[in-house]
Order: sequence, then C-alpha cells, then structure tokens
Amino acid sequence: MEKDSEPPSAKLLDEGYNQTYVIQSNGSKMSQDDNEVLFRCGNWCYKGRVQFNGLKFSTAEVPVLIPTLQRQQGSLRYYCNAKNIPNESEYNSPLHFMEESLEFVASELTSTAVEKELHKMSQVFPWINDDTSNTYFELTIGNLPTYMEDIALIASKTYTRGLIIIAIYLERTIYFLIQEGEGDQPLLDVRFPDVSKHGQGLHLNSYNEEHFGWKKLTLWNLISDKGFVSSSAAINPAIANSIPKIKTINLASSQYEQTYCILKSSCEGGNNGTDSQYLSVYHDALFRFGSWCYTGRVQLTPTITLADIPYVIPALRMQQNRLDYYCDVNFVPTTSPYAAAMGYLSQITPLLEQHLVKSEESLQSLITRLTSIGLGDSVKKWLDSGSAADSFYEFKLQPDRELTEKIGNVEVVVSKAYYASGIVTVIILYQYTVYVTVLENNAENPLLDSRFPDISGKGRGYQLEAFNQGTTQWPELRKVSIWQTVSALEQEFRENVSKFAQSKATDEKISTASVDEFDDIESTNSKEREPSSSGSAFISAEEKSRGEEKSSANEKSSDEKQYNSASSSTGSSAAIRSPPPKAENKTDSIMSPAPGPSNSAPVVANSGNADPGRMRQALPHHLPKLEGLSTKLIDIRKNMGDTGLKAPWDYTGRPLGPSLTSPDPLLSANNNLLKK
Repeated sequence: MEKDSEPPSAKLLDEGYNQTYVIQSNGSKMSQDDNEVLFRCGNWCYKGRVQFNGLKFSTAEVPVLIPTLQRQQGSLRYYCNAKNIPNESEYNSPLHFMEESLEFVASELTSTAVEKELHKMSQVFPWINDDTSNTYFELTIGNLPTYMEDIALIASKTYTRGLIIIAIYLERTIYFLIQEGEGDQPLLDVRFPDVSKHGQGLHLNSYNEEHFGWKKLTLWNLISDKGFVSSSAAINPAIANSIPKIKTINLASSQYEQTYCILKSSCEGGNNGTDSQYLSVYHDALFRFGSWCYTGRVQLTPTITLADIPYVIPALRMQQNRLDYYCDVNFVPTTSPYAAAMGYLSQITPLLEQHLVKSEESLQSLITRLTSIGLGDSVKKWLDSGSAADSFYEFKLQPDRELTEKIGNVEVVVSKAYYASGIVTVIILYQYTVYVTVLENNAENPLLDSRFPDISGKGRGYQLEAFNQGTTQWPELRKVSIWQTVSALEQEFRENVSKFAQSKATDEKISTASVDEFDDIESTNSKEREPSSSGSAFISAEEKSRGEEKSSANEKSSDEKQYNSASSSTGSSAAIRSPPPKAENKTDSIMSPAPGPSNSAPVVANSGNADPGRMRQALPHHLPKLEGLSTKLIDIRKNMGDTGLKAPWDYTGRPLGPSLTSPDPLLSANNNLLKK
C-alpha cells in the first residue's frame, strides 16, 4: 500500500508533555538483578540502576515493570536536559528511534490510504468504530538497528492535542495505543496496558526497509480487557502485589552519626558538538541524620576540594529543604547511587579504629627515636598537649576496579560519629584517600552539627605504616600517616618566635641590670676615691690619705702635680666628649682597670653599637658617673687659679676646643706627658 501523505511538520513530542522509561538489557557489566534505566519526565532526564528481581521483560509484565521502576525513582539522579542528551550517550539513538516511530505511525493514521482502509474494513469488523473496544497498533521491525540491541524495554506516554499516546518497545516490536486525554492528568502516571493477548487483527500497510527497517503496521483488538487500563483506571491491586521487594543493605551503627554523601556534578551543554559543555553547579546529595536518609539536588560548586569542605557542608545544610525523605539506614536500596560508597565507609570504619589504636605504639616509638636525636620534645608537645583538631590521620588507598565502581561517582563523603566514651570521629573520604580526625567531647552536642575541620593544609607529618599489597581485610590500603595541620604548625612557629623574643628581652634586661649594678659600684668607689685639690682622677682611699699628708707637708714635686693635673684634665675632657677624638683612638683598646681597691669591679663600656651582653673593662678616656660633675669641675678650675695650667673646659664643663690646638707651651707640655 502506498503512502499518500507526509508526516506533519510539528513533532508530537515537541508539542506535548512526555514521560519515557528506557531500560537496558543485562550485560556482562551489569548485575543480574540490576538494570540501568533512563527516565524522562517532561524536560528533564534522570539515570540510575533499578532492581526488577526476577521480573521478565515481556508484554505481560509491562504493567508491573513500570510501577517497580517508579518505586525506585529515588535511586535515579539527574542526567541532562531532554533536548540536550549527549550524542555519545547510549540513550540518544534509541530515543530518537522512538520519536521517529511515533511520528511515522501518527502520519500513517492520518493518511488517506489508511483512512480508506479502516472505513472499508469497518463494515466487516464493527469493533473498528466502537469507542468502547480496546484496540492498539503494532509496528513490526525488520532490520533492527544495532543501537537497539542493548535495549530491553522502552515505554512512553505523550499528552498532546487532547490525546494520550502510549508507545511500548519490546522484542523488535513497537505497540501504540491512543486514549482520550481531556481534563486533568497526573504528571506521573505509571499505568501501562497488557498487550500480550489479542484477538482479531487488521493489516494496514507494509513497508520496505528504507524507513528505519519498519516492516508492517497492524491494528489489533483485544479479546480480553484483563490488564488493559484506561486513562482513568487505577493500578490493579493484583499488579501492585506483584511488585517485587527491593534488595537493601543495612548501614545501622551503635553510635549516632551524621553523614553527607555528595555525588560528582554532571556535564551540561549542547549535544551537537558546537555548544560547549560544562560542569553543573548542582550535585545530588544524601544526608544521613541518625537513622534516616534524605536525598535531593543541591547547589554547590562544580567541583569540591578539601579546602571547600568546612564551607560546603554548611551550604548543603542551608538547602536541606530541597532534600526529601529517602529511606531508613536499615533498608538502603542496593541500587541507590549512594549505597556503594556508604556501604564501603561502613565497612572500613572498624578497620580505621584498629589502625588508630595501633598507631599509639608507633607514635611512642617515633617520639623515642626523635628524642635520641634531639627532636622529640617538639613532636611530643604536638601529640600530647596540642589540640586534637590540629592533627589528622591519612589513609592512602590504591583504587582497583571494584573500588572505582563503588566510589567513582562520589565527590566526597564526610561523616561525624559520636561515641558513648566521649570521642567524636570525623571521617572524610575524598579521591581514594580517607582522612580521620579524633576529637574529645565532654560537653553536650547539637543534634545537627555541620562544623568540619579544615585538613587541606599539611604541615609536619610522619608515616606510621606502609603496605605493598594492603591487608587481608583492607587490600586497597597502602599508607597510614599522621599530619599536623599547617595552621597549627604556623601557630607553633609563632609561639616559638615569641618565646625566643621574650628570652632575648630577658637576657637584655639582665645585661642592662648588670651594667647599672657595675656603674653603681664604680660610682660608690668613685665617691670613696674623690679627687684631691691637685686634680687626680683615680685615687684610692689609701692614696687619698697619703696625698692629704703630702699636701699638708708640701712634699709633692712639681712634675707629679703637672702629671696629675694633665691626667685629670685629659680624663675629664674625654668623659664629656662622646665619641672621643680620633687622635685618641690609639688608646681605644682593652686596658687594665684604673688603680683602686682590689675588690673594685670593672667598668662596663656600653655604647649604642656594642653588644649589651658583653662585659668590657674601662678605657683610659672613660670616667665613671659622678654626681654634681659640673660643680666639681668649677671648683677644680678655681683651685687651679689663673696661673700655671689652665683647665681645658669652661664653667659649664664644655670642652674648650681651640685651646687644645693652640701653641701654648704649657698645653704642649701637658700633651707630651700624655704621650709618655
């Protein structure tokens, strides 16, 4: 039969609302109980794995298969926009095939040739024009496209132009049903008919293989309406009872836990290769709160790093209104995208505890070895007295195929467990590495605590254990290390610098106190050795007594008077001038202390550039501190009189520079005495 009309330009799927279920057949890469599924709901597509547990993919089981899939809808995660399914996706071509098939059948039913045939055959088969009859169309496929070989079932419903068009692909055949769709319709309707039994049939047309391999189009009338549903019928209770139970895993634990499992973001963008693809900012996430699990889609960053965790978890908590109740921890579906990662974490938690207990012995041995080389104190202080949040353990894993399948789709898992002993463990699973922080908890805890430590910065660390092939219970484990956070190490450096500065300041204070103490001693000694009227600068108490006797008897020689006067004037002038003239630098060396009592302390020369902690003896040009020096200088000048040697300072004690360079013979004699 020739086709008299072309298909309409506007596609039915583009005009109406569509929901489609695509189920892949079991292959070597899949479990015998699980099938990968794509679910299109309007403009959005979701993908995941669903259990059918013994159900066969046949036309008789279709009414049970779709409700079984719908009950596990929580195991599906967002995949892409319905109009932007990636070209490389295994679902792209099958969905395109179904769209073309639906459009083809619609065009055939509205063609003049099929309309004439139906009108003619209605005279023989009255059920063709009977609105109460249950009829459907069957499109047989001759040469099945290669991409359809891995598809077990496709079931779709399209609401358009007041009609409901149901399409079912199964075993090289596509079944089409047309029902009334006026009025309100549910957004999610999982009722599909049983097309396994049919009675009379009418061959409408045959086709060559140029139309996607389509072979023939047939109209069938069901003899029995058992299992056939209309748009207004409810799910048959017998069908509901036939839905198999879902296999689950038990993640219950004796301690109270809060766990966040965040899956990797999916790519978004065009499917024609011209529009750039990018990672979405949305992530599917599961939140375990005690014994209940909630799932949903939250907005975070496209990728998550370790440094983001302290901020990502509070951000997820703020969006908890987007999470819906999913299941109890005792019954987590094995096909859930979170089940494998959560199960793995539950499996290794006792192993982590064993290695943490074992690490005590390793750490004690480490401290002993470091103490033998003088580095044990710092490490012991870090491990014993430091904050527990400043340290964390790192368990490095070597991923194999099995581990990759379990946690390959996971961005990060963070868990916080509260033990009755007062210990809180924080476990972070990130990129095939497990990080553990052990905290002490002696206070009350909030029921919901989203605070997690920052372990992104590694400061000082030591390897505790290493394994070439892992352990018997944990074959993926390779290394166990303990780390001090970089912030804690920096704080330790700051404290050490502060202590060093305080110690140095204390030493300087002690040195300064020593200088003042020695100055006070020398000042006291100077008072005891106060110069006589002859102007001697350094005179002991005994010499002072002798000098007084000689002065009273006028037995002192003129040369001695001149020498003492010159010594006094030179010493006093040098004490007032700071720094001393370059001409006197030749005397600027360590000298013996000036004559004095045997128990007199040396004078400390403390200049601005000298080391304050270094003790130096008095220099010849240095005079100890004298109270009322200017008054004593005036008295000495008066005693010297206007004749003989003139004092080289004025009444205020300021040096008389010009007189030192004048050709005065008396002053030259004084300088000659100094040189000797």
